[in-house]
Amino acid sequence: MQVTKSDAIANAIKFFEQHHSNVLPVDASLKEDVWTVTVSIGFITKVFRKVRIDANHGKILGYD
Repeated sequence: MQVTKSDAIANAIKFFEQHHSNVLPVDASLKEDVWTVTVSIGFITKVFRKVRIDANHGKILGYD
């Protein structure tokens, strides 16, 4: 099953919402079967985080 861009964004938001509020997607790019999704976290002070998601299985590979 190939993970779509919208699936990758949804997975990234769910992942970060476990510990943060106000998670908004910023960007998503696919390279070599890995989605890299950038999100913005926070209300006043925006912090940007990235999560890497396997494009074949939807598994979280890592985050920054």
